[in-house]
Amino acid sequence: MARAVFAELRHRGWAHDVELLSLAQRAGYQIVSLPVRWKAVAKSKVRPGIDAIRMLWGLLRIRLSLYRRIDLGIGGASRLIERTRQERWFERGALAVFVVLVLTVLATFRDYGVSWDEDLHRRYGRAVFEYTTTLLSSEHSREAMHLGNLFRYGGLVDVSGYMLARLLPFGEFETRHLFNALIGLAGVLGAWKLARFLWGARAGALAAAFLTLMPTYYGHMFINPKDIPFAAAYIWAVYYLVRSLAHFPAIPPGLMLKLGLALGATLSVRAGGVVVVSYFALAVAIFLLARAVRGRRVDLGDVATMLERFALVC
Repeated sequence: MARAVFAELRHRGWAHDVELLSLAQRAGYQIVSLPVRWKAVAKSKVRPGIDAIRMLWGLLRIRLSLYRRIDLGIGGASRLIERTRQERWFERGALAVFVVLVLTVLATFRDYGVSWDEDLHRRYGRAVFEYTTTLLSSEHSREAMHLGNLFRYGGLVDVSGYMLARLLPFGEFETRHLFNALIGLAGVLGAWKLARFLWGARAGALAAAFLTLMPTYYGHMFINPKDIPFAAAYIWAVYYLVRSLAHFPAIPPGLMLKLGLALGATLSVRAGGVVVVSYFALAVAIFLLARAVRGRRVDLGDVATMLERFALVC
């Protein structure tokens, strides 16, 4: 992808990076910011006066050049624009998948029966709710610590489903089915975003479509209050972890917060979400190893700050 964009560069002056970013943006590639170490050099060849004028003239030439190449379809820029159009079609295809999914869920969530352990999760949600609101003073609150083996799992989905069932008029299990299906839709959205981030709009659309067509996922979206929420939260945690890799070691606080929330949601459904923490540790180890192999100095202060932020949001 980089070779295709660099091959289209026309400007040889100070503004070549602007042309590069413009071509990449118009081609649909995602652009991220990375930290750099900047050092002032006394023997710089930059002349603020004349070079500023040349920079402005270069920007005007780049703007005109892009306009001509895009509108007239000259050279490789037309291929880049064609790729952008294809990406847009896949974006629309993914949007169509989501619209169909939402309409199907709203039309059919009342038609599902009760699965093998839904009643147990319903009771556990009520027990956790009363455990936190009555401080063990009610009869059902005592079940929170000995109802099956559910005390080994997080109760976020179960207690949320119980609270929604008290608010919505669809019936207790019907409301839980709707809530669980919406969580499943969030999982499809997460798979789309992860594949799109890594491999582009085509991969994102295919990931969303294939996951939707998987019977063990779509069918369980309505009636499985444990595995589907775990899968949905897990894919979002992995997505934000992958996004954070591009910013090592200076991960933005906002992105780190999103990763922490996704990881917290994963752990609140099943303790197996701790695996994502192992992924993060592995990413840090690979980052340090790569720097050592390249002979670059590792700033342990930056790494410590990154780990401190991650521990804080966890």
